[in-house]
Amino acid sequence: MQQQSADLLIENIRSHGGVAVAEEMDLADFNNIPRVFDLCETDLGGVDVLINNHTLCVLETFDPSLITNESGGARLVTAAGIDAHFAVNARAYALLMAEYLQRYLNRGAVSQDGFHRSQLRRLHLPRHLDVLGNLKILRM
Repeated sequence: MQQQSADLLIENIRSHGGVAVAEEMDLADFNNIPRVFDLCETDLGGVDVLINNHTLCVLETFDPSLITNESGGARLVTAAGIDAHFAVNARAYALLMAEYLQRYLNRGAVSQDGFHRSQLRRLHLPRHLDVLGNLKILRM
């Protein structure tokens, strides 16, 4: 799944006094969505900020003349390719946000702006978040 190991990054964070864990999971499997949060909560505590920047990118084409056998080369569009793309790049995004918000609200969390749980339900999730202080961030 991953193109490279997270070991060096984890080691770098820890060597500077930080706390970090890494776990590879297939986000196309919707059963892994709560598992991601379970692991984070066990190792680090509740998630304060979710950064959804994971992606599945496979070069596909409708033009058979553009197909290559090279690593990372283009292949013909298939139903399986489209399904995989949407499972990771659309469905997983939505399910991660839903799981995050439900757990955040269940913790009785209140935002820095003082919004209470009932008010948070009506807010749109921000597109960009500034991370300050000692926040626990789940980066996908």
